[in-house]
Amino acid sequence: MSAATAGGLCRKLMQLGLALLVACSSGETPDQSAAPPDTTLSVFTTVAEPPLEELLGGYARHHGVQLSVTHGDLQSFHQMTQTEGHSPDLFVAGSIPDLTLASRENVLRPFRSALVLERIPQAWRDPEKSWTALAVRGRGVALNPVLVAEPELASISGFASLADDRWRDRLCLSSSSVAGNRSLIARLIRDHGERQAEIVVRGWRDNLAQPVYADDAQLLQAIADGSCAIGIAGFDKLARLIDADQTVNLRPHRFADPDQAHVELSGAGVTRHARHPEQAAAMLELLIEAEANAKFAAMLYALPANPRATISIRPHLRGQLPADGVNAAELGFLLEDAVRLAERARYP
Repeated sequence: MSAATAGGLCRKLMQLGLALLVACSSGETPDQSAAPPDTTLSVFTTVAEPPLEELLGGYARHHGVQLSVTHGDLQSFHQMTQTEGHSPDLFVAGSIPDLTLASRENVLRPFRSALVLERIPQAWRDPEKSWTALAVRGRGVALNPVLVAEPELASISGFASLADDRWRDRLCLSSSSVAGNRSLIARLIRDHGERQAEIVVRGWRDNLAQPVYADDAQLLQAIADGSCAIGIAGFDKLARLIDADQTVNLRPHRFADPDQAHVELSGAGVTRHARHPEQAAAMLELLIEAEANAKFAAMLYALPANPRATISIRPHLRGQLPADGVNAAELGFLLEDAVRLAERARYP
């Protein structure tokens, strides 16, 4: 292989964010024309799992910039954006509520990208172009197969089915403050109207076998231990548990009608007061390229938002994707209604 060919291959791999996994021996130096050599590109993320430093390190090295990644919650992100000269350049969020609230607080700038329009389905990006999805994961019904008889599964046609009397003292839920539960209640409001959605949520509460759990991980462990038979959780958390222990008493339930399915998003946007907006936009576009997007989604046990990317998660653990193309931004407008509904229904 010639030195020129080797150099081109190295550049391509580094642009995909995989340079930490590849030994480049062509002697190529970083591209100093993209940014001054002392540039530090700041990324803030509310996603706990992916080591973004590894995924994005190749891009930063290739363009001659330093990379700073901060993990935290939405409140910490807002504090940084309000501190003059300290706003992150790129925001990587773990949920629809995080993306919606950041957009509503006007801390994200419109991001116009032909690549995003081409690669990401319309339902998974903000109509105002302030954010785009990077990964999608199903939220659905998880059950203990020892405690739920096979004929009972036919009665679970959607999330509203868990309000039926057959699940009295058998249902467990995580807190309504869990982002996935908030977006699911917003989905119920969209599909059934606010009054009927509240009846469903009150039915869930009446069927509880245990007080609500702080998060999905605790909920799933309770189902596996037999403290309850069935619950609602993210399939990403479910997949992690089953991968760790193939004998665990947990399995997902898939609705016969895929339009009953619900998805949660992880996504990203360029901040309004980014110090290096062009580099941040280029990094966001890196994250939706097929290889990098596949790797990001695999880290989350999720599906890539780019349909051209390879899906790593095993088929029986993938969440369903609704066929009706529920727009995530549309659900974002209903989040405040969802919070108030949970309060009225006394779902903590």
